[in-house]
Amino acid sequence: MEHAGPPSLTARESLDEARRHIAEARTAIDTVAEISDTAPRGLEAMAFGVPVIAYAAGALPETVGDAGILFTQKSYEDVAALVDAVVGDPGLRARLAAAGRERVAAFGPARFEARVRQVFGAWSGPAA
Repeated sequence: MEHAGPPSLTARESLDEARRHIAEARTAIDTVAEISDTAPRGLEAMAFGVPVIAYAAGALPETVGDAGILFTQKSYEDVAALVDAVVGDPGLRARLAAAGRERVAAFGPARFEARVRQVFGAWSGPAA
């Protein structure tokens, strides 16, 4: 989806008009770039098929895995170039979206339950 740029709001516009502009902007988002290492939104984005570009720190490398693009330097120019590359390449965007949906399954309830059973099944209880 092409977007002509950010809407300009004036003081005279109503709250409803501002909400409409925000809703339009949200529909234009097709890539999530996560620069923070403390507030990962990668799983949510991947669940909706949105490609993720994330700072490789905290839990993000483990969470995103190979289903997104990780970067190690907090350079806005470099992040912008990565976003531009993903937005400009429909094939890459589709591959990342599909990989993200698969990755999210690793964190789903069924996998979580299986992992808990595996861990606790191997545990014989507290030492006496």
